[in-house]
Amino acid sequence: MAEHTLESWKRQRRAVIHTLDIKPSHLKHAEKIVSRFRRGMYANDVDFHVGDVSSWIKARFTAQTKGDATKEPEPFLSYVFLDLPSAEDQMELVSKALHVDGALAVFNPSVTQIVDLVRTVKELRLPFALDTVVELRGSDTIRKWDIRATQPRAMARKAANDTSSNDENKEVDVSEGTAESDEKEASLAKQAVEEAKALESIDAEQDERLQTADDGWVYVCRPQTGLTMGVGGFVGLWRRVKT
Repeated sequence: MAEHTLESWKRQRRAVIHTLDIKPSHLKHAEKIVSRFRRGMYANDVDFHVGDVSSWIKARFTAQTKGDATKEPEPFLSYVFLDLPSAEDQMELVSKALHVDGALAVFNPSVTQIVDLVRTVKELRLPFALDTVVELRGSDTIRKWDIRATQPRAMARKAANDTSSNDENKEVDVSEGTAESDEKEASLAKQAVEEAKALESIDAEQDERLQTADDGWVYVCRPQTGLTMGVGGFVGLWRRVKT
């Protein structure tokens, strides 16, 4: 009877924390900690699950649609916190389960793992906007990091020049002003080369940048102002945006 009453009450909860772990032993340990914290005042507000994030979300979607492939699953999460390896592999499915304006926080030991998340969002065009990245450096100290995708001006000019070259290869009508136009273009090209050299020297700043494969984009990755101490990790915070 008491168990039936508890289950009825759980179905009426307005706020629930779902926590997942691959290993049952870790989950039991977490459940024990929550049940003992302040005499278990939050124990009934936390649901513990064994499994991975993707499988759990897919199971919830299947329960929503009742196996009907024609139905589109609805978002059901307001906040998501990921603390696991290769979190970028979960980003696409999480974006479908998270409500618009919902928050996604990811903890990683290395800043390069945060960069992998930024890259995944850009490459897959996921509906996430990066709010902030902070480095945890001790019990009461954090430092903000500037992490963003950017295209160096030299690369942008090269792409523009390549486009111009393709346009020039198209058939055009030759007019009387061809000679004068060629001379003007040569002068502009020389000026562009000189400007490119000057800008390339400016672009050679001493920021830590992580180069992607061959797409011409780099990822600026540098700390902003703040005190530093101790050893911690990195937390990236994204906001689910409307598509």
